Amino acid sequence: MLLLVAIAYAAAILIPFRIGALGALIAIAVGSFFLSFGGALRARLWFIPLALAALLAGFSKAPEKPPAPPPNGLYRIEAEVLSVRFAESGPSVEIEILHGEELGKGSRLEQEPKRKQAHGPRGEIGYRGRARLYDLELIPGTRFLAAVELKPSRRQINPSIPFEVELAPKPIPWGRAIASVVVLDTPSWMRRTVHAVRASIRHALIESLSPRASGLARSLVLGEGGALDDSIRDALRSAGLAHVLAVSGLHVGIAAGIVYALISILLWAGQAVGHGYSLFLDKKRVVAGISLPVVLAFTEIAGGAPSAKRAGFMLALALACRAAGRQPNALRTLGAALIIFALFTPEELVRPGLHLSMLATLSILTMRAPPSGTFRALAISWQLSYRTTIATAPLILAYFASIPAVGIIANLVLLPIASFALIPAALLHAALSVFGAGGFTAKAFEVIAGAFIAGSEAFEGSRFELMPPPPNLPQLVSLGVAAFLLLMPIRWRTRMPSLLAVCLLIAAAELHLAHHARSAHRFTVLDVGQGSAAVLELKTGELLVFDAGMNEPDMGERVIRAFLRKRRHRTIDLFVGSHAHPDHVGGLESLARSFPIRELWAPKPPDASNAFGRLREELRIKERIAIEGCEPKRVGEASLVPLAPCPGDALFGDENEDSLVVRVDIGGHSILLPGDIEARRERTLAEAMPDALRADVLIAAHHGSRTSSTEEFLTAVQPKLALISAGRPSPFGHPHRDVVERLVSHGAEVLTTPTDGGVTIAFTEAGVAIETGRGLVPSYPKMRSAEAQPRTKGLNAAR
Repeated sequence: MLLLVAIAYAAAILIPFRIGALGALIAIAVGSFFLSFGGALRARLWFIPLALAALLAGFSKAPEKPPAPPPNGLYRIEAEVLSVRFAESGPSVEIEILHGEELGKGSRLEQEPKRKQAHGPRGEIGYRGRARLYDLELIPGTRFLAAVELKPSRRQINPSIPFEVELAPKPIPWGRAIASVVVLDTPSWMRRTVHAVRASIRHALIESLSPRASGLARSLVLGEGGALDDSIRDALRSAGLAHVLAVSGLHVGIAAGIVYALISILLWAGQAVGHGYSLFLDKKRVVAGISLPVVLAFTEIAGGAPSAKRAGFMLALALACRAAGRQPNALRTLGAALIIFALFTPEELVRPGLHLSMLATLSILTMRAPPSGTFRALAISWQLSYRTTIATAPLILAYFASIPAVGIIANLVLLPIASFALIPAALLHAALSVFGAGGFTAKAFEVIAGAFIAGSEAFEGSRFELMPPPPNLPQLVSLGVAAFLLLMPIRWRTRMPSLLAVCLLIAAAELHLAHHARSAHRFTVLDVGQGSAAVLELKTGELLVFDAGMNEPDMGERVIRAFLRKRRHRTIDLFVGSHAHPDHVGGLESLARSFPIRELWAPKPPDASNAFGRLREELRIKERIAIEGCEPKRVGEASLVPLAPCPGDALFGDENEDSLVVRVDIGGHSILLPGDIEARRERTLAEAMPDALRADVLIAAHHGSRTSSTEEFLTAVQPKLALISAGRPSPFGHPHRDVVERLVSHGAEVLTTPTDGGVTIAFTEAGVAIETGRGLVPSYPKMRSAEAQPRTKGLNAAR
């Protein structure tokens, strides 16, 4: 019953609805009424008023006011360390900023910004919340003063699909200390002890094992996933085994089981040799009482991750019941843990880890034990893998937009190795190596770790990958119903009709998405930060991609791949790379790994001195070089016309000026993509082919820099809509104010990715519709028909 009360409270916290203090007052009134007059209720019915009170109390939550992230700048802050993380690149700390001020301005960093400015000079925007500082190691609980450089860790905002589900956690600002840290308050002796023990274990593992094995051991014992080699992490993620790396209920349960068994053996040995005290003790209660503090200590030594704390707390509750002479009930323990977390750490209720761990725990606790037999252990392992994978699959898809279909098989094969060999061996080796005896177990752990890594790599690779596209809300709900039916203890004859109906609903939702994708030609300028990337989706099914954004961070993987998967694309028919700068083609490598590219356009022949040229040689696909030929190309219902650099054009020897300039004619309208050309190329084009430049939509050259978008160029283009792709904020100040004013003076409506997010233009028979990543549908200009302005005449005359 406690579980139902906890679920009611958690649901009220998560539902975006609140009734303020009234809910708390009603909850108190309901509770008081049933305390006074509920004696006639049966014991099993008491959960009804308790659940009602918990639901009302949850609805009285405070309104959510997410702190505004700080702008790039230098700050003097007072903060408290929440956690410390160690990776190959060095240590970092997650902090809670308690107070601060921007250096040189004196603006306080508060919960709410003092002044909000969408454009123009940076306003006094404050921040009070969490941040991560790199290259800094402090003990959790330390309060300090420091001068730091903070940068907002912003998410890209792009147009969505119908009923899209977006549950990814929001990133926090990051930065580095630029001066010595002044410690104001040292942590407690307990935290200092835990930090020292962790440092000893870390040093012992590094000294006694190879780099690959020590990174895996540190991940399993200390929760330092950043110490793991990237190739191993990618292999485990592809095989659906990433959960093994995070210290969670599996690790805490194994550690608790080992401790419980060792203490039981010691007490049994004491009784065997005839110690009198052992005859008067209830050994089960003693073992539970001794194991309780050990389990709590391990959760802190393991990094104090939320997943480890949740598992440790639940185990501590169960051990406390056993030590008190009560038989713990798993479901009641889970419910009590949920209630306590909701009361004391309500922020935990919105963490993906809590949702996934609770679903996995529920699926295990409701599992029916297989009959005894020769293969009973294998049957239990299969059921654990099957039930936890099925139970968590819908939420994994919602949070991470993908799940490896081979995960069930990989978990069936490798999870028993992790549970019965790898994790126990890592714990044993860590304990012995601290005391200098790691040599006895180092070789064994190296062998087990090598076998586990080799097994993970065997399941990695495209031949095993089947990544379903990210589901929308109807599909996600249908998947949840399907998971519930698969886990329910009912006959297949009963569940098959329901499963068939769910499958039909999922297929219907997929057909609706396919119909939406084919209902119009869509041109999208993606929000990729300080870079450029655009996608043209034709309703006949062809896909064209123009540039691929930065490679650090990898926008090809983070943004473009995710966007194309949501749109249900599998192949890129044409990739147009404007020039070799990394902010335009840096993401091409990761994009090419996920989507076959049939043809590639570039302005100049491959240059082995840059990454773009080397990648083009590696791809070995059909390629067109603009300087060698500028014939128009028809793709579906779109016509692509290269304008520069073409045969006979002068090359300026500058990547920006020599960018590939392309005009796309589609649906009676035109889009001009000039790359990063600047004043010289703009002047040449405006003088040679003004009619060919004319376009309804202009992607502003060079991210809205004042080195481009000259008067004569804009006079030739005559854009009705100008789209600017730039960072938020841009390190170069893009878009420059004078460029925006110049575009507006030429009659163009201006939309920018820093302000509006990604922008999608849908060309339909009814007209043109515009959608932005922020959910806005701004007024759009009435674009003229392209038939009224014949392009070929001007183009032929220029040639």
